Amino acid sequence: EAVENRDPYLKGHSRRVLAYAQQIAPALELTQPQIGALQISARLHDLGRIIIPEFVVNHPGSLTPEQWEVVRRHPEAGANFLKTLDFFGEVADIVRAHHESYDGTGYPDMRAGEEIPVVARLLAIADAMDALTSPRPYRAVMSVDEALEQIRKLAGQQFDPQMAEAL
Repeated sequence: EAVENRDPYLKGHSRRVLAYAQQIAPALELTQPQIGALQISARLHDLGRIIIPEFVVNHPGSLTPEQWEVVRRHPEAGANFLKTLDFFGEVADIVRAHHESYDGTGYPDMRAGEEIPVVARLLAIADAMDALTSPRPYRAVMSVDEALEQIRKLAGQQFDPQMAEAL
């Protein structure tokens, strides 16, 4: 809630990400521990956005490359915070990996394919679906069909094809 209160565009985001993830999860035959980790990480995945300065959060229009670099630090920052709490170990890894891309071009560690935790790959799809269908200052809202098409196009690149199919 602290993150969502700083950025009006994120209001309700983590709850919607959780809702998308819970709708997708049954198609993936996740274990009970994975489902538990998914429920927690969906709510905490953007925790690291607290480090993003106010002038970047409220920047109108497209971000500069320097501002994007600040934004790209949020998965690592969130994971580092969660790692200080022993019981969040697996969740911290999922939070850190939620912006990794299936083809290895994501961030912060450029992990690829199966190197990315399965729950993080699912979270990436759910996060993207909500981001694409919610208002943002830098682009127009997409319809659900447009968002699904965008995710299909990026299957095998940004997204795990199995997760895109499950969506």
